Amino acid sequence: MTLQPLFPETIPAVLQDASDHLVLAARSPATLRAYRTDWGAFVAWCHAQDVTALPAQPETVSAWIASRLEQGRKAATLARGVAAVSCAHELAGFESFSYSRLVQDALRGMRRTLGTVPTRKAPATVDLLRRMLDVQPDTLIGRRNRALLALGFAGALRRSELVVLEVTDLVAQD
Repeated sequence: MTLQPLFPETIPAVLQDASDHLVLAARSPATLRAYRTDWGAFVAWCHAQDVTALPAQPETVSAWIASRLEQGRKAATLARGVAAVSCAHELAGFESFSYSRLVQDALRGMRRTLGTVPTRKAPATVDLLRRMLDVQPDTLIGRRNRALLALGFAGALRRSELVVLEVTDLVAQD
């Protein structure tokens, strides 16, 4: 008697493609373009160093961070590059190195070396909100802008939270 495995070892290609599409759809087109550029830079660097790009070892990623830092790259660019390489690994079915202590320490060291500290933006005050509302034109777009500004201020919402709102989020359901 042959037992069927509870979990098949392979997923049908059509489902894997659909899954990959959903994973990529979670990122904006601009992020995907940046990830492609970063991945290409990583592969080229690995080729020049004669090391394996996929799967990359944490030591390789750490060295790449150091190399890019020496080239004058900024902290956000370096962090995005690591995220891009990590994403490529995950999509290819490899375990992500992004939780590796070596990679995390390299990123912390990079931030400390660059002296980057996140800068907090000053919150909008009631006076600033009034000025922003007053300059909106008396058009449909102006009314939309006033509604978004007022709702965002009243709810202390971030831009990312405002842009995902849908009409059904704002209208009472019976």
